[in-house]
Amino acid sequence: MTKQYIRSLLKNTLRQIDKTSLYHNTYLDYLLETAINQTYFEIHAQSPMALGQYTKRYASQTVTLDATSGRYQTALTVSLVPLPDKRGGVRTIVAANDLDLYFAPMTDQELNMTPEGTEAYGITTTIPIVMGFVTRPTMIEYSGMTAGVAAGGVHLDLLVAFHSLLETDVVPLPYGQDMKIIADALKILGLVPPKDLLDNNASITQ
Repeated sequence: MTKQYIRSLLKNTLRQIDKTSLYHNTYLDYLLETAINQTYFEIHAQSPMALGQYTKRYASQTVTLDATSGRYQTALTVSLVPLPDKRGGVRTIVAANDLDLYFAPMTDQELNMTPEGTEAYGITTTIPIVMGFVTRPTMIEYSGMTAGVAAGGVHLDLLVAFHSLLETDVVPLPYGQDMKIIADALKILGLVPPKDLLDNNASITQ
């Protein structure tokens, strides 16, 4: 389902319960986002790696050198799902011109313990070479990034917050979870949807 379709589904369901249905689209988007994020959190609790199938690929993203911090970074053009691990909404990073690189998530403390330019960066001989990254609200900050890798850019697999998706973007949800998202959103509103919206077979007589 696209973002626009899911919002429309919630609106039409609300009309059956509350005839006024005066909720603003922005409010409905954040309502749906809360319900969708809860689904992602549940998946994360079971298997963090499984979240990769719900990401959106942003190819050939620019890597620039910040003059103030002296570190390379990539600006984020969308808001991410705030997942409770080091990766956050940045599930995978791939260097466009060097597939032997592996990007490992770091905390601020870990980043500060590995300052750029130290001798440690010059003695790594194993493959893949590991570079670190820190996920921030508006950017990704790298540790150990080189000018050569930065010049080629990176591909990002991001778990994007619902309100940041385009109207025509498909919202990546587990199979069969569409109506559960609507039901969860209605619960947040304090409304109880008609029973047949939760189970379409409930009214069928044998």
